[in-house]
Amino acid sequence: MLCAMEGEELIKPITVLFLILVLSFLLFFFRPRRRLRLPPSPIGLPVIGHLHLLAPIPHQALHKLSARYGPLIHLRLGSVCCVVASSAATAKELLRTHDLSFSDRPSSKAVSYLTYGLADFSFAPYGAYWRFMKKLCVSELLGGRTLDQLLPIRREEIVALLQTLHDKSQERQAIDMGGELIRFTNNVISRMTMSRRCSGSEGESEEVRRLVEEISELTGKFNLADYVGLCKNLDLQGFDRRLEDVRRRFDGMMEKILKDKEAGRAKRREMGGGGKDLLDMLIDISEDASAEARLTRDNIKAFVMDIFVAGTDTSAITMEWALAELINHPEILRKAREELDAVVGKNRLVEESDIPNLPYLRSIVKETLRLHPTGPLILRRSNNDSKIDGYDVPANTTVFVNVWAIGRDPEHWSDPLEFYPERFMEKKGEEAMDVRGQHFELIPFGSGRRGCPGASLALQLVQSTVGAMIQCFEWKVGDGGTVVDMAEGPGLTLPRAKPLRCTPLSRLNPLPLPSIPAGAIIRQLCVFDASILVSSPCCCHEMMTMRGSVVCCCCRGGGGGGGSGIGTALPTPSLFVPSASPKSPSLRRSQSISVSTADPEVRDEASAAPLTRRRRLILLRHADSRIGDRFTKDHDRPISKVGRKDAISISSKLQQLGWIPELVLSSDATRTKETLQIMQEHAQRFSEAEVYFVPSFYSIAAMDGQTAEHLQKAICAWGIIGGGKKQHQCFLVLQ
Repeated sequence: MLCAMEGEELIKPITVLFLILVLSFLLFFFRPRRRLRLPPSPIGLPVIGHLHLLAPIPHQALHKLSARYGPLIHLRLGSVCCVVASSAATAKELLRTHDLSFSDRPSSKAVSYLTYGLADFSFAPYGAYWRFMKKLCVSELLGGRTLDQLLPIRREEIVALLQTLHDKSQERQAIDMGGELIRFTNNVISRMTMSRRCSGSEGESEEVRRLVEEISELTGKFNLADYVGLCKNLDLQGFDRRLEDVRRRFDGMMEKILKDKEAGRAKRREMGGGGKDLLDMLIDISEDASAEARLTRDNIKAFVMDIFVAGTDTSAITMEWALAELINHPEILRKAREELDAVVGKNRLVEESDIPNLPYLRSIVKETLRLHPTGPLILRRSNNDSKIDGYDVPANTTVFVNVWAIGRDPEHWSDPLEFYPERFMEKKGEEAMDVRGQHFELIPFGSGRRGCPGASLALQLVQSTVGAMIQCFEWKVGDGGTVVDMAEGPGLTLPRAKPLRCTPLSRLNPLPLPSIPAGAIIRQLCVFDASILVSSPCCCHEMMTMRGSVVCCCCRGGGGGGGSGIGTALPTPSLFVPSASPKSPSLRRSQSISVSTADPEVRDEASAAPLTRRRRLILLRHADSRIGDRFTKDHDRPISKVGRKDAISISSKLQQLGWIPELVLSSDATRTKETLQIMQEHAQRFSEAEVYFVPSFYSIAAMDGQTAEHLQKAICAWGIIGGGKKQHQCFLVLQ
């Protein structure tokens, strides 16, 4: 009896517990649920959902679906819930009204692996680290002041690109413009980021180009493992091996760059300072324990990957599309050239400062970005439940904003498939339409917190480069064709299906075209027959185009602050002295004088003998000039040991040639006076120099019109002081 009672007592709590569990189960699965009002959706298939509807090119397929189901549609890509916005109104709701709710980006297996576990900036989760990295990117690398300081790099690379095209035009053969433009943008980005060209040698250039292309392809290519849970740990498409290979090669390249940078930093510390680029800043932050965010080596590598991929590929592809459209529309090309000839003329190269006065050129770039946006799809991920256009968008939903479709929406654009730049000039207010995220009918660079921070740089680079290619060349379809094929290929950055092969025909030789400030300054200097000391390579080309007796003394290693010797080249026929006006239309030109780099020692003392007399020396840059100095703020620091050696070497050679300076123009008083003091200590005749110091500019390649005017007045004043006596003119060029 007692045992039976004890058994009954034990059964009761077990029964109650069982009933509670059953009731909880029933309540959980059969409770009334809130019915979500999702956007319209096509019929999907089991397991894969709507994946089969996205081939072959996703943004085009999504555009067709939106045309049938509406501007906001719901898709299920395998196990991933997605929403696609294809109108300006829905894009505005997502990217502005609910910006914070959609401030994250969806990741993928390829992105996560290549960016060292989302250690980069572009795909990092929204938070303190991402905000710090964006602030660093915008303020240090891509802010307005920094872009102005980096103008010489962009100008020099544009001139180098034009010269390459000019050389190839002599062969009258079709060239791969995509490859040339990739090399060009890669040089610009790498010099801005790490003060060096990664395309300095053909092998390295091709490796960097291949890496950029492969990274863009792998991050933009469909991977079944990202969408079907059953395939998450399977490599059915063979991606894993390619991902490992690409990251291994990129990591090896970055390790080499970082080790070279660290060795250079140690050497600069020994010598006393030096300019800093973005990579220097990132390393400084990684070594600073009190920094707002602690950067690891992987963070630095991933951030540099972002800069390379985003800056190299996108701008090059945009310029390639623009050129293809212009070749297919010769009347538009003719109008653009007429505008350039009217505003800029044929005696100088178009500059970034000319762009505000070239509305048709700006309209061509806008129209290119409308039809061929930098990124056809903007990707976001919802952080919480939201309501867009009356529909529910649950948390963790992947959002696609179809920029490509918005740019072709007939509700906003008449004849949306036509390449018609005039549309931005005919309607009131259209010309002022901004492409940087303020007008949602045209958002090639995105909008909101995740908008592209490099939009200003991209526009400056694309507009000035496209303008220069229009100004200097006629363009013909290559390989015997008559029309450029405008088919698109798959990818994150809207590549062309077929490379653009075309033939440039030189219209103007880009080399003899001086920039506005340098041309005006050189003409002013020529009036007074001054002898010129310059350290800017682009100005070397400009001065070589002037007729005259040229003594070219080349000092190698200027870009890195290293010194070497000076030599002379044989003089050429007598100099033509132009009119005093910097804008004189009567300035005569000759073909470029080819002057090779001289040997470190004076090769012919006889050629130097006639020059042993007083020379008017103009020092435009201090002796330890570095490329890094162009975008550093500490110009007043003392010159380095290498700079002192340069000054000694220069003064000794100038003394051998009989040079005595009468005028010095430089960027800052500290370095100029120190350089002169060193020269005077090591060259007795330099103590006889009559120095007229004019401060307030740092590089002939970065002067604006106001600085040129200031210099013109100084030159005129010095001409009166010096008596204006004409002497045999020489150019001393320091590269």
